[in-house]
Amino acid sequence: MYLKTQRAWYILEHPSEEYAALFAPLRACHRLAHLVLSSVLKKKTQSYETFFNELSPPFHEWQFKTAEAVDHLSLVIPTYFEEREQQHFSMSPLIHQIMTQPKTDADLPLDIAEDRQPALLTPQVARAVLCHLPERRVVNLDAEGDDLNLVKCESFEDQLAESSPSIIRFLDPLGTELYASAKLDGTIYRRGEIVSVQPNDDAVSEGFCSNTYAQMVWFCQIEYFYHERDKSKMLHCIWLEHSSNTLLQETAHSQELVFLPSCSDIPVSSIRRRCDVTRLDSDETQPRDSGDLNSTSYFHRFEFDPEHSSYLAPPSAVDIEEILKINPRSPCVNCVRSEDESSRRVVKPLGSSIDEGFVYFDVPYHLGDFVYVRPLATPELNKSSARLLQIGQILDILEPTNPNEQSVRCKIRYYQRYERPESLGGLFNDERRLFRTRYTNYVSEKDLDGVCFVQVIDVTDSVAINRWITVGGGPDRFYVSEWETAEHRIEPMLNEHLDDLKESICDECLSHHKSSMEGFHLRHSQLASLDLFAGAGGLSAGMEQSGFFETRWAVEVAPAAAQTFAANHPNALVVLDDLNHVLQALVDKEEGRTCRPLQRPDGTFIPAESLPRRGDVDAIIMGPPCQPFSGANRRKARIPNDPRALLIYVGLGFVEILRPIYVVIENVPRLLQHKIGDVNSATLKLTLRALTGLGYQVAFKVLQAGEFGCAQDRERLIIIAVRLDHKMVSFPTPTHACENPAQTYKLPTGAQIRPPTRSTGEVERLVCAVHPAVKVWDVIGDLPKFDWISPSAKQKDIERRMQKGIKQFRVVNGPVGFVDRVPFDLLPQTRVQQMLRSSDNTVEHHVTEYFKSQTVQITCAVPLKPWANHRANEVPHAILPNRMHKMSRETFFSRLDKYGTFKAALTAPKPYTPQATFLHPTQFRCMTLREFVRTQGIPDGRIFKSNKANASQRLEDYFKMVGNAVPLPMAAALGRCIGAQLVEDYNKHKDERQGSVEFE
Repeated sequence: MYLKTQRAWYILEHPSEEYAALFAPLRACHRLAHLVLSSVLKKKTQSYETFFNELSPPFHEWQFKTAEAVDHLSLVIPTYFEEREQQHFSMSPLIHQIMTQPKTDADLPLDIAEDRQPALLTPQVARAVLCHLPERRVVNLDAEGDDLNLVKCESFEDQLAESSPSIIRFLDPLGTELYASAKLDGTIYRRGEIVSVQPNDDAVSEGFCSNTYAQMVWFCQIEYFYHERDKSKMLHCIWLEHSSNTLLQETAHSQELVFLPSCSDIPVSSIRRRCDVTRLDSDETQPRDSGDLNSTSYFHRFEFDPEHSSYLAPPSAVDIEEILKINPRSPCVNCVRSEDESSRRVVKPLGSSIDEGFVYFDVPYHLGDFVYVRPLATPELNKSSARLLQIGQILDILEPTNPNEQSVRCKIRYYQRYERPESLGGLFNDERRLFRTRYTNYVSEKDLDGVCFVQVIDVTDSVAINRWITVGGGPDRFYVSEWETAEHRIEPMLNEHLDDLKESICDECLSHHKSSMEGFHLRHSQLASLDLFAGAGGLSAGMEQSGFFETRWAVEVAPAAAQTFAANHPNALVVLDDLNHVLQALVDKEEGRTCRPLQRPDGTFIPAESLPRRGDVDAIIMGPPCQPFSGANRRKARIPNDPRALLIYVGLGFVEILRPIYVVIENVPRLLQHKIGDVNSATLKLTLRALTGLGYQVAFKVLQAGEFGCAQDRERLIIIAVRLDHKMVSFPTPTHACENPAQTYKLPTGAQIRPPTRSTGEVERLVCAVHPAVKVWDVIGDLPKFDWISPSAKQKDIERRMQKGIKQFRVVNGPVGFVDRVPFDLLPQTRVQQMLRSSDNTVEHHVTEYFKSQTVQITCAVPLKPWANHRANEVPHAILPNRMHKMSRETFFSRLDKYGTFKAALTAPKPYTPQATFLHPTQFRCMTLREFVRTQGIPDGRIFKSNKANASQRLEDYFKMVGNAVPLPMAAALGRCIGAQLVEDYNKHKDERQGSVEFE
């Protein structure tokens, strides 16, 4: 960009840090104007259609329709031609249509003037995804890897001819009537070999398989041979599937097979040939895809679970040995696993009789255990309160009255969660505080849904309560010291009753619960994690909150977010740079080359030796940009090749280089449908293809933040990958009974991805949870109150609100509200508020953005009623903008329900955002930054940083960081589910480690 002054021309290159934010809008508009002028000067008759058809990313047609762009072009282009007396160019069809087209309310992206870096793909990731991506924006590092030893069979039809072997003889008996091998016309087939078999006549091909032979046969692994009752010769087999018939479809490796969890009995005569199949270990590089349609060489290393569309490690030799011990009479692993799954639904006594305790769905129940009790099936079951699990203590276990029945009866004493009228003040809601009720009941094992852990702690002993519940506790810990009297009052228990309660609690279960968790943390350090696309650190902070993770490294490209991350994670190495540059530096380091200099957020350089190497990182967590996929992005449909959609593959390059044990990827659910070219769900498929190619088990679910203790409805797609040499983790089950559970999503295979549910009961599809949903008022009810003063407000109305303790602020330039740190007016009213408060009991950033007087007037006119909006009768029609009159189906200026939940957080929460709900439920204003922060479960002590020139710009940065953050309670649940697997592995092998000392 050139600037002419009276003295000379100046070239504007890189603005100062202070001026950069102000310069960015001008630079973006100037770039668009330059494109238009260059096109018209080259061809005066340039048409609108041709210009936009030839336009390439990062430029798109919608950008030229934004108000900023149209206004700038209307000023610059006529001036340019007038100065050169070339006004006839202004009549160009392109210029005329751009200048006369209607403006949109979309925001012009300020980074379109930047030179975008091409996505850098590491060898194995590139091998998996490159052929499906726009190659002109992809840089591929040199890839190395072996091919399979290709075996070709040129005459498939001859092998598949309808002919049966003339002689079949069974060999190598496996006990009674089962055999390990068979001889078919001179060819011996043995147990464990993979063979191709003739498919059924009604077999239907999925249409994505490019391998000719795989299109014509089925694959299976021989388990054993046997005679049917009619003397026919049969074999029992475990099925394999070509990977193109799984979720990967057209993105699959043409030579990969996957095991299925199913098995069958088929005639021995259906065998066609022994297959050349290689089993890959976890650390072996996936072979190149030969692309040879006639190849009959294959490899395998995964089992595909069709119900959950996940790719898991098949049972190892050690696993198979352990599984077969369950039922030594069956040589088939899948049969035993199926029988074992069925047996989980059967009550089994823990001792010689049921009254000593029993096991149901792998959960042991004893006398004195505190248990979750499922709600009764009623028409209100879909409502939040009806799905909340009750809590009781087992007082007695009775044998079935009918010996033929497997059911048991348990006598339960109910305990209730503490809640008192809000008007009484103080802590009126604590879901972890129980009191003993006067009610008992008899329930069956089908009414039980797992155990919880209750300790007797006085309600005034906040230190002990915090140590028990907050520090590494998880959602299943409660405390009690009160009971319900005959007069239905809640009072402290008498000492003798407290002693009786302590004696009644199953000490064995409680001690095991505490010791297993404490023992693990004593012997193991936290997992060292690397956070990519780190933002302000919501995902890292939540994972750390679980107690199992420590963030050692982070990469973020936005200065304000990187500074914020560094301020809140002082022990982490935070890299402020483009992810491509950091990946290149890691590659250079691994290969012994000099690394490109990288910087911290404070501008200091990072020595190469500080970067992680393979073996340093236990977990990589990442939340790639969601804008290419998000439904909140109004421009998404107009950006067919958004380069940000490629960044997820750059992140996977870190997985290839560093080989962590765990990978967690977070994004919006719409990524499930993101299409590239003709490939449906391409981003999901290619992500799974890359991860499986790197030797990782992969599973994914859509989680709802409200089901994990957040006061908002926000669904997130979570992909978890675990290296093949470690056990796969289970997704966290909902802990809070929110009114809008996670939805079910359909995949291109026709399968459905259902949300995780508790699996310790008979009704698998019912989503039950252990805590009540967190509501708006549970989160923000203790914050200082204030209103905006409307331009049309009367003095008496202002004074009336002030008498209620609600401060009044005029909306002037800059943040509005409590601009300085202030003390709270109230004590915490809920456990959530208590946990979110900072240690000094003061609150900061309790301010809103500045808005124009029209916005303020409409906001203050919307009545203080749940879900009231701009259509309310109290809102004068004349003060509404014209666009709101035209958009009859949209709602604006919607007010929250204090007993409801927040809608999904956005990076720019404006009152006039369509279909959004950002007005405070009881005060005349929109939400403050502090309230917005709390909706994400972020504690008040979180530090925010920005180098922007003034307070308003800094506030915009803060809102953007918070809107992009992953809700902390959901991230903590993810950390706990990985931690639960670590603890389970620790307990399983604890005996083997007795007498040895671990060093980490």
